[in-house]
Parts: sequence; C-alpha cells; structure tokens
Amino acid sequence: MHGGAHRIIGSVAIGLSALLAAGCGVMPSPESKLEDSLARMVEGAQDSLWPYRADIVSDPEAAVARVGSVSDVRPAYVDPAFVPAGGTYKLLGVTTSAEGASLILATSGGSETGGGLFYDYRSAAVYFELRFPSGERRIDTLASDCTDGQGHGLADVAEVIDYTRHGEPRSIDGLDVRRTVTAEDYPTMPCQCSSGGTCGCPGG
Repeated sequence: MHGGAHRIIGSVAIGLSALLAAGCGVMPSPESKLEDSLARMVEGAQDSLWPYRADIVSDPEAAVARVGSVSDVRPAYVDPAFVPAGGTYKLLGVTTSAEGASLILATSGGSETGGGLFYDYRSAAVYFELRFPSGERRIDTLASDCTDGQGHGLADVAEVIDYTRHGEPRSIDGLDVRRTVTAEDYPTMPCQCSSGGTCGCPGG
C-alpha cells in the first residue's frame, strides 16, 4: 500500500475518533437527564398552580381541591389504608400566615438512556415548597424539609403513594429549576375571534 493511502486511512481514523470523542463529550449523563426531568416536574407544578395563586392565598384547602394535578395525601398520615386519588403532585402540607400561603409538594421524574444492552432507566422522588405571597403575582419555590410542620411528611406516606421504589427522595437544591415565577412567565395570550362566531374579545 502506498504511503499516500496510509496517510488517507490515518486521517479518516483520526477524524472518526475526533467525532466520537466530541459526541461523547456532549451527551448528557443519565444523572443529568434525571435532574432535568425532576426540574421540569417542579416547574410543571408552578405552571399548574399559577392560575390559582390568589385563591390559594385566600383559601388554600378549597383552591387545591379544584386542581386535578394535585392529590391530597395527608389523610394517609392517620389512615395507612387511605388510597390517594390520582395526581402528578402529592400534597404533603399546607401552611398559612398573614404573608401568604405555602404548599409542601412531592412528585417524581425519570429518564432513560441508551438501548438494548446499554439501556438505563432512572427515577427519583423530589419534594419542595411553593410559596404564594399575599397581594403579589408571584410564586416562590423553596427547598423543604419534606414535612407538614406537625411531625408528618413524605416518609410517612412514601409507601402509600408508591415512592419507596425511587430510593432516597431529593430536595430541589442542586436542580436547575426556576425559583421564582411572575406574570412575565405567563404572558396573556392574544384574543382571537373565529369568523362568523360570537366574539368575546375587548372591543368585539
């Protein structure tokens, strides 16, 4: 084989190696994908509860009962036979004060990578506090101790809501998650009127 052919083959091999190395360098790890999943779940709670923020401040119990994505698991603190309703977010505690109201919530997320022999699936539970300041169009998201402030918490109901399979629950500390959302995160959608129909937009 001529020297030129050796050089071409060598260059191709080096190029392929560089491409593979670059590809491996940008692929997210299973752990980072799981963390992204958990962060999206927390932000999903912010999105779900944003329309109810004023009602949550005035009467959190009544307001949360109307949110289909939230399941109240607190009855399981005293009745282990209690079967919570479906709901992505599990309500662990509610607190109120002159400054506003807070909800202690838990949820779970998962991620998968690879395939075949290299398939990997990971899941975890995460807990956090959503705080609704009185008189403000804002939701603050904080790390929580995972309890309701009265000696009950996720540890008491993890088996009831099937969170034991996820292992040790996680705090939002360390996750890349929005800590505050405001009206700027939820701009009003433009009003559209269908042709020939009744229009409820301002000005008709």
